Amino acid sequence: MKKNSNDDFIQSLLTNRSRQDPLDSLKLFAQFVGSWEWNGFDYLDDGTRIPTMGKWIFEWVLNGNAIQDVFIFEDPHNKTNQLSFVEYGTTIRFPINDGKTWKAVWVGPMNGVVRIFNAKVIGTEIVLEAKNEKGDIIHWIFSEITESNFHWRGEYSSNGGESWILYEELDAKRKD
Repeated sequence: MKKNSNDDFIQSLLTNRSRQDPLDSLKLFAQFVGSWEWNGFDYLDDGTRIPTMGKWIFEWVLNGNAIQDVFIFEDPHNKTNQLSFVEYGTTIRFPINDGKTWKAVWVGPMNGVVRIFNAKVIGTEIVLEAKNEKGDIIHWIFSEITESNFHWRGEYSSNGGESWILYEELDAKRKD
C-alpha cells in the first residue's frame, strides 16, 4: 500500500522527543510539551468579562529544534451541537542566543493574524513581546508554572509600556 503524503509530512514535522540530551536552550518551552485544557476570560474595554475555554497542545517539531503548539479557543456560548471556534491557531517557538531569548511566530488564520514575538524570562515569568495591528506593545505571559498547571495572560500598552491593560487570561491544566 502506498504511503499517504500527509503521513510523510506529519512524520517530518513532529519529533517523538527532543534531541537525545536537550540543550539547556530548549528547556524554556519544553516544560509545556503535552496536552492542556484551559478556562479563562476575555476582557472588553468596558470591563465586561467573557468566559472562554479551549485546548492547548505543545509538541517537539523540526528534528527537535523547535516547539510548536496548536491553540484551540472554543466558543463556550455555542448553542448548537456543532463545534464552534473563535480561533484555531499555532505558534512555533525556537531558541536563539543559546536560549537566552526565543523567537515565536503566532499564526491565527481564523482572525487573519500573524505576529512575531521575542520571548525571554523576566523573574519567574516567560514574557513574549510583539506589537499588535494598532502598533501597541503586547505581552503574552506564562506564569505560576508547575508540571500540571500554568497561568497565561495577554496584555497591551498603548503608551510605550508605562501602563498595561489586561485583555485575556487563562488557567491551564495538563491532560497527559
